[in-house]
Amino acid sequence: MAAFTKANGFGHYAYHVRLVPGEIERDLIVYTSYPEAWVQRYVEQDYFQIDPVIKLAQFNIMPINWDDFDQGDSKVSRLVQERQAFGVGPRGLTVPIRGAVGDFALFSVTCGEDHDAWRAKLPGRVGEVVVAAYEFHAAVMSICVEEDHETRPLSTRERQVLTLAGQGMPHKSVAFALAISESAVKLYLDSARNKLGAHNTAQAIGYAVSRHLIASPP
Repeated sequence: MAAFTKANGFGHYAYHVRLVPGEIERDLIVYTSYPEAWVQRYVEQDYFQIDPVIKLAQFNIMPINWDDFDQGDSKVSRLVQERQAFGVGPRGLTVPIRGAVGDFALFSVTCGEDHDAWRAKLPGRVGEVVVAAYEFHAAVMSICVEEDHETRPLSTRERQVLTLAGQGMPHKSVAFALAISESAVKLYLDSARNKLGAHNTAQAIGYAVSRHLIASPP
């Protein structure tokens, strides 16, 4: 990752994953090139509670550009200022990762360039960052998750249907959005409910969100 960040002109990288409870003894795994002093400060101030990256990632599946944050909140502004004082940022990109067994990870890269330089650079780097994020996550999961763990992961289509249903869309609208039939929507919902052990669609959505299999409804 040090070679990757250097080759792409980034300052730092950060990765953390919360695994399914019971999978391993450690629930949260972190790898980062951030200065140790900043990591300690972040933990001491409990910045997890106000970090806009963490909050936005709960509702997103697409990469998040740090320049899109609203820094009007005084607490967020203080976090950003302190982060820069420790040599992290101010620009950054975060990739939310939702795995097949409920694992949820964030992979970020940072940059010290100004807004215009970052905006010019970003389009050509997003794809590489996303690929690196998922490859890194796959490597961590292969090491940390028991190989004999039996799972019934949701398919891509099951996740899509649950996500749209969680946004309040009726079956007909979900079918139109995904270019499938209404009967197919019902079949995907039924199979997702069975895999999640849910009694109804609402419970299935709740289980999927709590296990980070789909993004939280906005």
